[in-house]
Amino acid sequence: MKPLQRTGTFTLALMFTVASVVSANAFATETRLIESRAGGKVEMMLDLPSTKGPYPLVVVAPGQGYHARLPLPESLVKALNSEGIAVVRFNWSYFVKDAKTGKPSPDLSLEVDDMTAVMSEVQKLSAVDSARIAVAGKSLGTLVGWRVFKTQPKLKAVALLTPVCIDNAKTEAVDGMMENYPDITANNRPLLLISGEIDPLCPLPMLYTNAVKIPRARAVGIGGRHSFEVRDGPSATADSASNLDLAVKITTDFLVKALR
Repeated sequence: MKPLQRTGTFTLALMFTVASVVSANAFATETRLIESRAGGKVEMMLDLPSTKGPYPLVVVAPGQGYHARLPLPESLVKALNSEGIAVVRFNWSYFVKDAKTGKPSPDLSLEVDDMTAVMSEVQKLSAVDSARIAVAGKSLGTLVGWRVFKTQPKLKAVALLTPVCIDNAKTEAVDGMMENYPDITANNRPLLLISGEIDPLCPLPMLYTNAVKIPRARAVGIGGRHSFEVRDGPSATADSASNLDLAVKITTDFLVKALR
């Protein structure tokens, strides 16, 4: 799946060796650990296009268990790199510590610290155009990504992929969108929302009802469940791949235009 990918691990004391990335093939990955303010170790991965920088950048936050090397972030890397956009993806400190049983903090404060540390690191990268940075997130990554995005007004846009629209404290599907994404109705920058048509965490009627209240929001429903997967039928595997491909294409188009 990654014939052109090269991975290296760096210590905390080392900065990304930009020159080695630029001279490498397309979609080369540089990986290292960084430390959050709370002391957590966050795995951070940088993918640069093969063209000459400085590059616009997208920071991709993973889901709770949907880590940074799964199909959606991997596909976003390839699609965005092909458009001349650099990508930083990362894994939460709880996942780095214990990938099997690690869990996010109850109020997501540690995850906000994780992503804030990542955002601080990307500002140091000479290969990145710091005036053209956007964020994207998957599920849990949308909750944290939005909180970070709204506190950093220089960020250009945010893509919320499989957002969590329901109130997780309820046993039935009760709308919790505005509580999950504080101050989202005050948004004034390009914002994308994509959900699967049978996603139990964000039913499409709930997504669309909320989207009309959010300035500059684009809401899109595509096939599948919470990761755009189809579980039943003879073409389930092909349909799942097609849904994921469509989500990546829509997200890439949105981010390319927002980062011009």
